[in-house]
Amino acid sequence: MKESNKPVLIIIFNHRYDKNIPILKDLYGKRFSDIYFLVPFYDGNEKNIIPVFSNSHHFQAYIQQALPQYFNDKYSHYIFIGDDLILNPDLSEDNIIERLNLGNGKSYIPNPRLITEPKYWGHNKKIVDFKINQVGIECAKYLPCKKTAQNQLSQFGLNRSYLKLSQVIRLIDRPSAYKYLFKARKFRFPIDYPLLRAYSDIVIVSSSTIKDFCYYSGIFSSLNLFVEAAIPTALALSTKNIITNNDINYNDGALWTKKEKSNFESHYNLDLNRLISEYPKDTLYIHPVKLSKWKK
Repeated sequence: MKESNKPVLIIIFNHRYDKNIPILKDLYGKRFSDIYFLVPFYDGNEKNIIPVFSNSHHFQAYIQQALPQYFNDKYSHYIFIGDDLILNPDLSEDNIIERLNLGNGKSYIPNPRLITEPKYWGHNKKIVDFKINQVGIECAKYLPCKKTAQNQLSQFGLNRSYLKLSQVIRLIDRPSAYKYLFKARKFRFPIDYPLLRAYSDIVIVSSSTIKDFCYYSGIFSSLNLFVEAAIPTALALSTKNIITNNDINYNDGALWTKKEKSNFESHYNLDLNRLISEYPKDTLYIHPVKLSKWKK
């Protein structure tokens, strides 16, 4: 039986904003024949809109909860994007797998990095607080053991199991400082489980990986692991067949600072039609684009 080469597009809403749904249908409807929307607390009856329930800081739960409704053997890949991420208009279900070299069961996530990288990350305190054994939840035993996980994540060079004090200290408020310093061992904070971090507003998961990916995503959601650690770690535990930004011929279009976002909006005069018509050909995605602010 020939393997399907048809992907499905799944758009994730962090918050319920129904007004964006018709805009997104217009943007993607001619490029993808199958589109699903994962919308928190949705109570309508519109087809292909799946209600989900969780904190948006753990939106990996949305992906896991909705699996029975969007899963289909005809799909080769599941393309998850945020509702405020604009995918390159030249990409469609007919070419995205080839353009991103995702054949043979490969998956994609932009820029997975070691959770222990010396570079400061604003969510390091959440990583220090994360524990796989928590009261009322008995799911740690369903994760790979720490040694197996570390071996699996070693494809990204994982080589230590702690964060340095300098990577955490500026995130700790004064009333909590003593508690966290007490946790530190020789000015290091041990990490309870091997983890990656990555930009997670786009992830493309192959059909051979989707069920394991969702299983681990559900566990990490139950443990309240921040999404930008949960999604890359769940993917890396599910497969070694991962494409990153280093492997593709597209630039990353993430807008990190207020100045970058302001300059971007000014350049296109908040005109969505202009953005689509003048979209930079060498950029895979632009994020965030808050559609409620843009002229349609």
